[in-house]
Amino acid sequence: MERRYPAYGNLVPRDVASRAAKERCDAGFGVNATGEAVYLDFAYNMKYKYGKMEATMNSIENPTEEQLFELEQSCSKREKR
Repeated sequence: MERRYPAYGNLVPRDVASRAAKERCDAGFGVNATGEAVYLDFAYNMKYKYGKMEATMNSIENPTEEQLFELEQSCSKREKR
C-alpha cells in the first residue's frame, strides 16, 4: 500500500485497503482454497504503535529498532495475561 498511496504510508483507509485486497485476489494472488483471502502483516504497526507507546511511558527518547521490538514484545506479553 505504501507504493500505491505514499501519502498514507502504511495507514490507508479501510475501504482503500479492502479494495486493494480484492484486486489482488481477482488477479490470482489470493490465498486459501478459494483464493479469496489475503494475509495481513501487522508486525510493523505493532512494533511502532506499542513499542513507541512503551518507550514514551518509560521515558526513552529516540529508541532504537531493537528497543522498539523488545518493548513491543514486553507489552504483548503483559496484555496476554
